[in-house]
Amino acid sequence: MKPVEIELYKIELKYSHLRTNAAKPKAGMVASFSLIGQQNPVLVILTSDKKYILIDGYKRVYAARKLAIDLVFAIVLNLDEASALLLWHSQEQSSTRSALEDGWFLQELIDQHNLSREKLANKLQRSESWISRRLALVTDLPEEVQSVIRSGQICPYAVSKFLIPLARTNKTDCLTLVKNLGKKHISSRELECIYKAWIQGTKHHKENIVNDPKLFLQIEKKIQKKPDEQRKGSLLQNIEIVYHLCCRSQTRFWKDVKESTEFNKMLFKKWDKATAAFLALKKLIDERKTNVE
Repeated sequence: MKPVEIELYKIELKYSHLRTNAAKPKAGMVASFSLIGQQNPVLVILTSDKKYILIDGYKRVYAARKLAIDLVFAIVLNLDEASALLLWHSQEQSSTRSALEDGWFLQELIDQHNLSREKLANKLQRSESWISRRLALVTDLPEEVQSVIRSGQICPYAVSKFLIPLARTNKTDCLTLVKNLGKKHISSRELECIYKAWIQGTKHHKENIVNDPKLFLQIEKKIQKKPDEQRKGSLLQNIEIVYHLCCRSQTRFWKDVKESTEFNKMLFKKWDKATAAFLALKKLIDERKTNVE
């Protein structure tokens, strides 16, 4: 088929939710567009009201809009939406697509285009077991978490390896963790560190990790910075961390403190536990100081 020029305003980005929206590949495409222009046409289908639905080429369209380019080259497929999506999926390299993105794609065809799992297995030349495993990834993750993944904040590999197992074990903690990460981009290594600590931690430790993952990562970074020193003097490092946490809590006190009775009950309960643990440690250190003196 011969590519044609299409004005950008006529193109509908209906299936953008089937892809992660990572910033780095988009920036790379913008740079490429700026230097050498559009190299490959996008794929679209034409609707009855003369609108074009974009099937493939979302990063190219993004780059064109970013650079204020009004026209893109496109191939207009003479197919219905479901067939066009299946064609795109079959032509795209599987290495560029995550298992979760496969799940979004399959869910779309089932929910919006009424294709059964059996039909999808036949058309994609996959087993129904493969279809079910991919769909399970979607159902295992809360929608709020999926929205964050679509934004590109968490890489798909890390999602499959660590976030989905966490969600399967405790959806509430998974949701709390992602919410408290805010807009922080988290690497696979950081998410692995959080997941392993969460798996091995006590209930109280798990709560601390998901309630303030940024602080947890900061502390871990300090601990792992000098592994030799850590092995020799982990107690000294732990005490230094206690000092920093106390300073941090003082600066955050007036910002975070609430007037509500419920908040104060929770604050006092956690403070009593922290005080008891601190006093127990203080007793041990005071005894050692007496012996040294």
